[in-house]
Amino acid sequence: MAHEHFPEKPDPLRPDSDPPQGPSQSPQEQQNSAAAGSEAVSFGAQSSAPSASPQYTAAQQAEFDFARYSAGPIAPRRRKNKTAPIVLGAVLGTVAMVAVVAAVLFSANRTFVLHGTFTLRDTSYSSFGGSSVYTHNDGSCSGTGGYNDIAEGASVQVYDAAGKVIATGVLGASDMVSSECVFTLLVPEVPTGEEFYQVEVTNRGKVTVTAEEAKAGKVALTLGN
Repeated sequence: MAHEHFPEKPDPLRPDSDPPQGPSQSPQEQQNSAAAGSEAVSFGAQSSAPSASPQYTAAQQAEFDFARYSAGPIAPRRRKNKTAPIVLGAVLGTVAMVAVVAAVLFSANRTFVLHGTFTLRDTSYSSFGGSSVYTHNDGSCSGTGGYNDIAEGASVQVYDAAGKVIATGVLGASDMVSSECVFTLLVPEVPTGEEFYQVEVTNRGKVTVTAEEAKAGKVALTLGN
């Protein structure tokens, strides 16, 4: 009588018991299975790795955020403007020039030039006798004898109503006209604001003129008979 042979079942309690073997695999299939297993192990190791980012409490995170955003953006570095000093110097120079011109114009509006004539008559034609005028070769003239203080360059003073000297000038060019020696009279920078002025040539006495006559060049003084 024939006996059937059945494979022996593995005993789970025996450590040396081999697991049941499945169908045999070709060498290529075994290689592919090994590669797939290594990839699975590698993938599992990566996915199961814990996160390396640090953990902060809510209070710490709030402090970090405040420090980060309260500083504000970093201002860009400004380039030095090399033309600024040049422009500033030009502006200051222009302002100074305007100030000088304004001062001159203001001064010109507060003063005027008193001009007119001063005539010395020749006394030789009078009953006093003797000549008071000397005629030079170049046609100019001057006083002589008791009038020798009358000549080109002689001083002229202008006084205000209180008798104070407010401007000084001179007798200018002279010319012999008939029997009279006529000088130009020029006094610059006479202050405005007076209704009357007194004009004196050397120390020959003061003559009163109006402000209108003084400003209009209508001052005409005479000495001698």
